[in-house]
This record gives sequence, structure tokens and C-alpha cells, in this order.
Amino acid sequence: MNVAASGRTWEEASSPDALRLTRAYEEAWQRAELAGSRLDPAEFLSRLRAGGEVPGARLAILRTDLSLRWDAGDRVSALWYLDRFPELGEDCLVALIYEEFCLLEEDGQAPETADFLARYSALAEPLRRVLDIHCLIGSATVSNSMSSKTGSKIIRSETSGNATSWAEDRCREAVKRLL
Repeated sequence: MNVAASGRTWEEASSPDALRLTRAYEEAWQRAELAGSRLDPAEFLSRLRAGGEVPGARLAILRTDLSLRWDAGDRVSALWYLDRFPELGEDCLVALIYEEFCLLEEDGQAPETADFLARYSALAEPLRRVLDIHCLIGSATVSNSMSSKTGSKIIRSETSGNATSWAEDRCREAVKRLL
């Protein structure tokens, strides 16, 4: 994986246009859920292509879909997307795998880097870089948040109110910047 291209892909997935499309996807997801069905990301993406491709849109929408499925109790993995989108590039797949790793952590689990590298062996090298950065930043953040305790309170993010979510958000941002 070209490090510059990967960083650009992750950056494009956070662009204002891509974020606007993820909000539209979330709204379509909610409408489908109210109608008793599940939104198909391939169908949504095919409608987007008809209107012109937005750089980073596919990754942004697939990451959103992954998160929404997990919120709904459907714990799909990055492999689910690879099966449905065999044309996904390495950078997009690594981003989805990383999102899956983070969702497991947010769920209170402690995913093992070695397990992820074994499961996604074809992407072991770029995935190892991302997960190594994640672990380094996560370790530093946990250490800093523990030393920031006052009484029994941990200093919390103003946006999320949750120290763990704040740390995970910072880690995702740092990984995007470093790739």
C-alpha cells in the first residue's frame, strides 16, 4: 500500500462531501429500518455513481454501514464487505478492518493484533502499521488519562463525555494523519 495514497483515501473519506453522503446514508438506513428492511450499501453506492463519484465516498459509506450494522446487533466483519465488494482496494480494506478492530474495543473487548493479522494475512503489512500506531497511541492515551485522574473522575472529552471514546477518536485521527 502506498502510504501517501492510503492517507489520501482516509482523508477523502472524512471530506465534507463524503460526510454529507454518510448522513444521507444514515437517514436512508433509518427509513429502511422503520420499513422493516435493511439498507444495502451496494444499492446506495450504485445510485451515487449515477450522480458522479465523490472521492472517499465508498469508504465513508462502508465504514458507516459497518458501524450501523454493529449498532443493530449484526456483527459483520470487514470480510463481509470484501465478499460484496471484491474490487475494494487495499487501503479501503485496511480502513474497514481497523474500524472493526475499534468497534470491538468500543464494545469492551480486547481484540488481539495477532488474531487480526492472521485473519487478514493478505494485508498483514499495512494492517500491522495501522494497529501498531493504534496500540502505541492507545497505550499513551490510557497512561495519560490514568495520570489525569482527580479523585475518582477521569478528565473527559467535552464532545463525547466518555474518556474511552475520546481516546479512540484521537487514535483514529492520528492513524489517518500518519498514513
